[in-house]
Amino acid sequence: MFSGVFCWKFANFSKHLNGGRMSNIRFGYIDVASRQKPGPCEVADLHKLFSDPESLLSSLINIMVNIDPLQLPAIDIEPRLGGRLWRACIKFTWPVAFQVAGESTEQTRARHYAYLEACKMFQNLGLLSSTGQLLDWKSQLEIMIEEVMGKLKLRSSLHYSTFQEVAKAKIVWASKLEFNYPFPMSVVGHGVTKHSAETAAAAQAFVKLKSMKTLDKNNSSLDSIPSIHLFLKPSRNFISYESSAVQFIPDYEIWVDASKIGYGAYLVTNTKEGRTERICWLKELWPNKIRDLYVVPKHNSSLTEFYALVCAIYTWKKKFEGRSVLIWSDCSYAVTLVNQGLLVNLKAVQNHKYLKLFKILQETCLRYSIDLHCKHIKRMHNQAADSLSKLQMEKFFAMVPNASMKAKKSKKLLFFLPLVDIIQPDKNVGLLL
Repeated sequence: MFSGVFCWKFANFSKHLNGGRMSNIRFGYIDVASRQKPGPCEVADLHKLFSDPESLLSSLINIMVNIDPLQLPAIDIEPRLGGRLWRACIKFTWPVAFQVAGESTEQTRARHYAYLEACKMFQNLGLLSSTGQLLDWKSQLEIMIEEVMGKLKLRSSLHYSTFQEVAKAKIVWASKLEFNYPFPMSVVGHGVTKHSAETAAAAQAFVKLKSMKTLDKNNSSLDSIPSIHLFLKPSRNFISYESSAVQFIPDYEIWVDASKIGYGAYLVTNTKEGRTERICWLKELWPNKIRDLYVVPKHNSSLTEFYALVCAIYTWKKKFEGRSVLIWSDCSYAVTLVNQGLLVNLKAVQNHKYLKLFKILQETCLRYSIDLHCKHIKRMHNQAADSLSKLQMEKFFAMVPNASMKAKKSKKLLFFLPLVDIIQPDKNVGLLL
């Protein structure tokens, strides 16, 4: 009995048929056992960390259900390749939305492999130790903050503000956790009880610290950083996962865009009397070093759009000091990065592409007390910024007749090169940035 299936592979057909037969038809054999996911070597490594992944995941699920009964993950097992292969997929909605999958020739083993992948993912999120143990997030966070602040000879600050609120016609508990490492920030957790809401907030703090690369590889201690960050005034929207339901009234609005030619942005000032008559703008060709590294070899539109956004904020940072700024971008990923932080796309985080630009933007907003928010705009409605990125000045002035005649000199961030650090991540950590 074969553990595989035969298939046709058609390639490079001959231009002529010989005796009614097609030449160069090749037969191939797919070994279904080789489709196992994760692979045998990775399974062996994961078993060293998680000897009983089912029990460990069950403990995590119990915590999720205590936080919110609706957070129960969904598991789906389906046959593939005519029943010769089984795929188990588990979808989670907490602490962030993600899904994992396991594949094997046996149904029970496919489920087991999915459990292993789930445990690995929770470790990558900072919620399990390097030895595969479930952390007490609330007490562990207090210990870590006190330890690192003690090394810096500063007072530890970790405060829960827990209250009840109405969400979807239900009364739930919300807990806002504020702490001052590596700089003043806050996260919010929700639960059906006061204790579960605080537990959820502590878990979100671990996830955020992990995404910012401030947790060590064991997820059990913090790496200290220069204490200057502890005195910077935080931006309410940029470094917090708070609800965006609060009305945001910007002092400035920026429209930004990037293309393969360059990048551009224009700035509108909002006053009590209305928008200003004079509109500032900037446009630049890609600097050679940026173009050769990140635009020409393999154009990553999300990276270049985010670069343009960071350049705009960095260029006008002194103007924005102590003010609120709204950015309009047609790149949904850049919008999510600004509003929610790095941990929005785990694959992107593992590729280390956005960490340095994110830190530049974050430190700029902190140092100049910029309250930053970003909104998505359809590409068809962002034509003025698009024309700047393509250096189509006649089109831009026709669309924005109140624009200043002289461009603002852009800060090109060349002193931060390379924008993408070459990092070899620890295979046992996975999500280290």
